[in-house]
Amino acid sequence: MTDCPHLSDTELWLDGEGGARAAQIAQHVAACPACRAHADTIRRLDFAAREAAVRIKAPAGLQSRLDDIDAARPAPQADGVSRRRVFAGFAAAASVAAIGSVAALRQRDSGDLSVAVFGDFATHLAADRNLDLTETNPQAVVDWFSPKVPFDLPRLASLSEVDLVGGRLCWLLDRRIAAFNFNRGSEALGLYVADSDGLTCQHAALPQADEPPMLLSDGGLNGAFWQEGAIAHALVGQPAPDVIAHLANLLDTYDTSKPG
Repeated sequence: MTDCPHLSDTELWLDGEGGARAAQIAQHVAACPACRAHADTIRRLDFAAREAAVRIKAPAGLQSRLDDIDAARPAPQADGVSRRRVFAGFAAAASVAAIGSVAALRQRDSGDLSVAVFGDFATHLAADRNLDLTETNPQAVVDWFSPKVPFDLPRLASLSEVDLVGGRLCWLLDRRIAAFNFNRGSEALGLYVADSDGLTCQHAALPQADEPPMLLSDGGLNGAFWQEGAIAHALVGQPAPDVIAHLANLLDTYDTSKPG
């Protein structure tokens, strides 16, 4: 397969740096076999890097070294190189792959749950990414997630208004997050569940279970954000804000103890 001159655009798009050209790049990737294969390879490398970041302890002094890199790095150009190329030469080493993941995470707002999940769900939809698990039984999805995340998951019950379609294990905000994917007719939703330690939403504390969820919109998506005990929840998707709020109130009643 011959290379395409737009491979670097594909990398920028996957990094969330496509800017105003994101839709155009996504359309090109869908039609170009070389860029589509390149995107698939990058996603596999990203997954490997996230796994390495979970397993491998970062070396002492990493924070200081990353600060030095950030200080020395020039501002990105319109046709600049994507962040992953900064670490591309080290992709073979798992420990350095972990460093690459940490460096990428530092480019985002490190504790804002809304920024992280709006960006992740928009990318998930635009890139048409596969689920880690395709399953309609709520308990089966919870059972699949349970050994993979370091916190207790909610007991999800079937909702007549939405259809569970599966789940994804995400690495966002320097932690593992369980993302349950639903469809409401032709509209997609994602319920993100995470350890709430250090998380905020729009620089404010997450509302507790006895308070109304925080409702936000971003890039055509709507979301509800709240906290139950030590567990943060974010329901984001394509339905209208009032529908998101209604579904969040239903989800807010779920027990967050580990399934028996």
